[in-house]
Amino acid sequence: IKEASPAPFWELPLVVGSGKLNLEQLKGKVVLLEFWFKNCGPCIAAVPDLNSLKNKYNGLPFELIGINAEDTQKDALWFVETRKVYYTTVYQGNEAAKVYGISGYPTTVLLDKNGIVLYAGGFDKERIENLINKNL
Repeated sequence: IKEASPAPFWELPLVVGSGKLNLEQLKGKVVLLEFWFKNCGPCIAAVPDLNSLKNKYNGLPFELIGINAEDTQKDALWFVETRKVYYTTVYQGNEAAKVYGISGYPTTVLLDKNGIVLYAGGFDKERIENLINKNL
């Protein structure tokens, strides 16, 4: 996905609880999407930094969403519980990953309050935080 392009719509089921979440519900917030799957070493390694970002911007118009690309709800839930994921996570994200052009995991996509892509790529904490701060 290219920077400065509008993010494609998605609607996916929540890993924890019931119901669905879609991109439209996040309008008005800076949104960090993290595409991942459970047996991905770098995905596991990213969780503490992602939890840290979630906590840092708590109470601000910021949302961090983990999008599981290929695991069942049971496997995604296992990951969320055992890896202590503190941000909202959805699953069945394989089609969304394709539409976003995700080819490696984890991949981070940062959106502004209007759903325009600010950044897409690997988890570059400093760059991502700078962009979040500029766009809040």
